[in-house]
Amino acid sequence: MQNWLDSACLRVNASNALLVVQQGSLVKPLASVTAMLDTDTSMLQVARNALKNKKVAVRENDHPSAKHEASKRSVCVGLSMRLAGRPGAVVFRLLVDQPEDDAVVVKNVAAQILRRAEDKAGRSEAVADVVSPTPKLAVTSKPTVETLSTPASDLGAVPAVEQQSVVQLVAEQGSLLGSVAALVDQIDLDQSLHALVCRIAQQFRCLRVYVGCVEGRQIAIRAVSGLVDFDPRSALMVDVVQAMNETRMMSCAIRVPDTDADRVPPQSHASLAEQLKNPALISIPLTTENSVLGVLLLERDRPFTANETAQLERLSLLISPMLALKTTEAMSTGQWLRRFMGRGLGSLLGARRLGLKLSLLALMLIVAVSATYTQMHRVDANASLEPNTQRAVVSGFSSFLSQVEARAGDIVSSGDVLARLDVDELELDRIKWVGEKEKLNKEYRANLAQRDRSKVRVLEAQRSQAQAKIDLIDAQIQRATLRAPIDGVVVSGDHFQSLGRPVERGELLFEVASLDDYRLILKLDEKDIGWVKIGSKGQLRLRSLTDRTFPFEVTAITPVSEPGEGANTFRVEANLEKLPQSMRSGMQGVAKIDVEPRAIGWIWTRSFVDWARMQIWKFGGL
Repeated sequence: MQNWLDSACLRVNASNALLVVQQGSLVKPLASVTAMLDTDTSMLQVARNALKNKKVAVRENDHPSAKHEASKRSVCVGLSMRLAGRPGAVVFRLLVDQPEDDAVVVKNVAAQILRRAEDKAGRSEAVADVVSPTPKLAVTSKPTVETLSTPASDLGAVPAVEQQSVVQLVAEQGSLLGSVAALVDQIDLDQSLHALVCRIAQQFRCLRVYVGCVEGRQIAIRAVSGLVDFDPRSALMVDVVQAMNETRMMSCAIRVPDTDADRVPPQSHASLAEQLKNPALISIPLTTENSVLGVLLLERDRPFTANETAQLERLSLLISPMLALKTTEAMSTGQWLRRFMGRGLGSLLGARRLGLKLSLLALMLIVAVSATYTQMHRVDANASLEPNTQRAVVSGFSSFLSQVEARAGDIVSSGDVLARLDVDELELDRIKWVGEKEKLNKEYRANLAQRDRSKVRVLEAQRSQAQAKIDLIDAQIQRATLRAPIDGVVVSGDHFQSLGRPVERGELLFEVASLDDYRLILKLDEKDIGWVKIGSKGQLRLRSLTDRTFPFEVTAITPVSEPGEGANTFRVEANLEKLPQSMRSGMQGVAKIDVEPRAIGWIWTRSFVDWARMQIWKFGGL
């Protein structure tokens, strides 16, 4: 609406303009054009009067529109119309040369204008230096005029030339807006076009008016004045379409006969004029931006003047944007998609927007490569080294640490002393039980000499008990020296700072792990556990040996999950094929397990697709 009002304002030489629509009891402005002053309340009042009476309203504006043009007066002209089925009005403020500010004169002039428009009287050529030629006004119902009351003594103050300028200006405005109103008053596109061609045929007294719209690469006739139904395959309609296509290709108005006698009319127009017994023809392209939407072709029995040609060209500029909007609204879903794809392909394959084309080409290349190029799909997991063989060294009895020979990290051989426990109490107990045994031996021999068999059997039992005590103490004294059970490395136990501390029986003092036998423990996320099976191969990279990778093979998968950092993990065991001397128990790294070859695009988007599926399932249930 704003673009249309700007164009109409330029065509009628208006300094200000206002377009309103009625919504219930309110009048809502849709668009406005301001030249030197903001739209004042007088224009809004003219619009309300036009809406109220459904007729033309002319009112002299009290507010001068330009201080530097003191000799000119401001006149507001309001016309009622319908916008998308709703009542509306448009008001133009015009600058008129007039020596005195006389509203009564304006009223008389407006009455003459409206009577001339109603009677379709001729136009005055004396106002050519005041306003540019524009179409005349065709009024279907008798309008009324509203003005401000002024003293009757001021009548006749305006010269005849200036009266004619106002007449011409208002008539041309009404002509333009009447044709536009005929187009926008109907909702259906075909009905709108039919109303438009009938209005133009009446206005220019034509025998026939045709309008065609571009469909694909050809033009199809959509409406003919005076005909509700017509056969587009008839010879006449085919010739009309050819003439319209000629206008579309030339993108300019074509008039037959032409005022320039040296100019030869185009072939299709000349052929159509000959078929119609040489009537006068004029075809006007309906353009928007850089494209032709359709063609308007008029036929009548007398030639078209240059002034009428200019009027039709201005009319085409006004109705072309509205025709584009109505054509878009009338399009079906399939037509809209074809249009969208056509424009997209045109932008893609045309000569413009090189950066966009290169970007799309690069995107297509990336998509093609990601869909065709394959590589090994792998799942990763946190990994750590654990020894396959590990032994614990514990205290055999309660005592005190008397000596420590090794600590965690020391490499030891089987039988090497790790620590010693205090055995002083054990030595004293052994001496005690050795003396007790000697005493029992003496008693045993004495009773054996006396052949006291019952006493001998009791003493034999006591002697055995004393010997068992001595053997137990000897064993404890022997276990007081803690030795490495296997060749390996001490992985836990550092007691150099705790010599003399008490230890309890069974307390863990050292752990010794083998050096050449490790197993790999993987913490695999539950979303990847389905890809792994026993026998799967993979590669390990340790944080302490980032320059090398070590191959491994999966040997066991535990069926129980363990809570991890934000996700459940499964414990997977694997055997390393190569064990360098620099490996130590407890080292950590990242392992990648080979699954199967897949397209790299699938690999890159797998995690996002899985997440999206879960979100859709969670919120949408699909």
